[in-house]
Amino acid sequence: NSGKSAFCKQMAVTHLKNQYVYSVFPPVQCSSATEDFSKAIAKATQKRGDAVQVLGRVPTGSTIIINDLELFWDKANDGNEVIRLLTKLIDQYSHRILFIININPFAWRLIEEPNQLRQYFIEEIAMMPFDAEELKNLILHRHRSSGMSVSFDSAEEPLSEVQLARLFNRYINYSKGVPGTALGGWLANVKKISGG
Repeated sequence: NSGKSAFCKQMAVTHLKNQYVYSVFPPVQCSSATEDFSKAIAKATQKRGDAVQVLGRVPTGSTIIINDLELFWDKANDGNEVIRLLTKLIDQYSHRILFIININPFAWRLIEEPNQLRQYFIEEIAMMPFDAEELKNLILHRHRSSGMSVSFDSAEEPLSEVQLARLFNRYINYSKGVPGTALGGWLANVKKISGG
């Protein structure tokens, strides 16, 4: 909900201009089993086989985005199997595939140190929470793209800057600056759609 997946996809498509971008998502029930990780990679790439076989078949210059890596990990029960497989895949294929991994920062601290993952990455980008102005711009841009106007407490006239500031301060407090949470809260508070 913090926008990590969207940021990674946007980065790969827009800035890296990679034609082949595959987004790997964890299973709904989370799993630290390498078989489930392989299935997720196969699903994203629409190729058959285990992770090693599949990545051997993707075109050179591809980007593999591993979303929410922490959901492929378990603190107990040797939950590092996927992490070990991922480092093996990076070792084996990074000369022809760009790996972008996103992960919750708290889980990163728990996973990184014992597995010494930093050595496998060019850079780390920390996603900071939005401030009230950034949330306001994001939400209003998305809202206005729908063609709808905004009213507050059933008032028909446009919101004043003071009303907007008060409203978006509530969203910053509610969401802690997390864009997905704020957008979800905004949609949940739509009471009436009319006009048009």
